Amino acid sequence: MSQCARCTEPFTCAMADQTGQDCWCVSLPAIDADSLKTLAARGLSSCLCPRCLPQVLQELKEQQEIQQGQKAQAEKTQTD
Repeated sequence: MSQCARCTEPFTCAMADQTGQDCWCVSLPAIDADSLKTLAARGLSSCLCPRCLPQVLQELKEQQEIQQGQKAQAEKTQTD
């Protein structure tokens, strides 16, 4: 049994728990290297439970969209 790095609830991580099965998380999008660094900086460098991982992925997506918007705005300001 694993423990979620975010909420500390116990859950089954097939890889960490060596069940011989694919983990439930393989059906989710892969996390890129920059996002993994961001998660590690938040203290989330180990497995997350089925409730927390989708939430964290959504938070990362929203953060990336905000950063892209800010970058686009900065570039637009420079060309004006």
